[in-house]
Amino acid sequence: IKRRALKKGIVNKHALAGILMKEEGVKGAKSAVVSAIRRYIDNSSYEDIFSTAKKIVSSASISSKNCVTRITLKKDKETERAVLKLFSSVGAEHGTLMRILYADSAMKLLIEEPFLDRARKVLPEESIVGIDKDLAEIKTHFHTRTWDTPGIISSITTELAVSGVSIVEMESCSPELIIFVHERDLVTAYNTLYRMSKGKKASERAHSFS
Repeated sequence: IKRRALKKGIVNKHALAGILMKEEGVKGAKSAVVSAIRRYIDNSSYEDIFSTAKKIVSSASISSKNCVTRITLKKDKETERAVLKLFSSVGAEHGTLMRILYADSAMKLLIEEPFLDRARKVLPEESIVGIDKDLAEIKTHFHTRTWDTPGIISSITTELAVSGVSIVEMESCSPELIIFVHERDLVTAYNTLYRMSKGKKASERAHSFS
């Protein structure tokens, strides 16, 4: 948006240079800053990258699921064995959501809320760091190659940020990108990604999630 506004002359380059120097601490002569802004405008690679990324997103399909709970766990051998045991039972049930996020210092489980009691019976109580309820999952399934195209995730997260949606967790398993948000943001997030999948602008409200 900023680049397009600059290209159309909506934004005064000299005024912008002054703001950057005063508020952002940009050093140098004002004429040099103006020249840098002009080079930024003329560089079309940024536009090309995001144009390609948005075309790929426009071919994606979107699905969602509410009533998701996140369990944050300490990472140790006992907890890992308990998680595998839980996964072998809950994960075997058709259509059940259970995702494991595994990092250096912690583990996180994302499961459907009806399975929370079962999870607490299997997991060591002392390994549970926190439980967050009222989350939702939005899954974007891409129909074309995404892993060698820059800007895919940035395009999506930027649109969600502009819509005021906070991302709680995110994982990627190509060709799918899975984003977890607060349940209160599900409608907004879903509609935002749906519009992107249809190649519509953010201002177009052609679809309503219910």
